[in-house]
Amino acid sequence: MTLDRLRTLSDGRYEAVCGGCLASSAPIRAVDAFLAWAELLALGWRTSEPVGRYPLCPVCAVADRSIEAAVKRAHKSRKRK
Repeated sequence: MTLDRLRTLSDGRYEAVCGGCLASSAPIRAVDAFLAWAELLALGWRTSEPVGRYPLCPVCAVADRSIEAAVKRAHKSRKRK
């Protein structure tokens, strides 16, 4: 669960850091980390697959970061040269 990956800020605010691009989320004011993560999910944040070890921002959550996609991109790049 990524709740332990949320930073606790002052005044009951929480912040997530993307595991893909290291972008920080906007500070979320919530009672606890669970409610802060629920609000981040509503904003498009996700967890990494398959285990959910770290948060991903909306941009990185949409990007295809699988090994198969990386191999296809490499082959396509090599053919263009």
